[in-house]
Amino acid sequence: GGVILHSAMKSGLGVIHEVKTTYWFDVFQNVSKIRKVHAPVFIIHGTHDEEIPQDHGRALYEACPVELAYDPWWVKEAGHNDIEINHRQLYFEHLAAFLQAVDSPSKNWRRAGSAANSTEDNDTEQGSEQGWQPLLGGNTYPYEPMR
Repeated sequence: GGVILHSAMKSGLGVIHEVKTTYWFDVFQNVSKIRKVHAPVFIIHGTHDEEIPQDHGRALYEACPVELAYDPWWVKEAGHNDIEINHRQLYFEHLAAFLQAVDSPSKNWRRAGSAANSTEDNDTEQGSEQGWQPLLGGNTYPYEPMR
């Protein structure tokens, strides 16, 4: 499995006031919690988001474990609620690419330049001796965007 964060906040307090740390009383301590994630993470955030500024997405990406951080999609000129509307085709293409990466035994979701990127891959399409099984039933994702 994997995690997709779409226009996510780094913290609840960070939405209403710029904070440099996480406080115990912040009900959304996302930037701290993401360090404990055990699945690939794909972050999508609009560059013109006025509800939750893009720096929240960047902070989450930077806090994500390097070996689990999929390259983020910083959507140019997108706001908080319009990515899947104004960038519909690209939105579904990026989601499909992430799902394919998660489904792949090669672990190609890794952040560019990560030392973990250079893993040897001896897995077959249908599984491996280590028990890997395709998440989506194979190497292709039968996705057709809605029109």
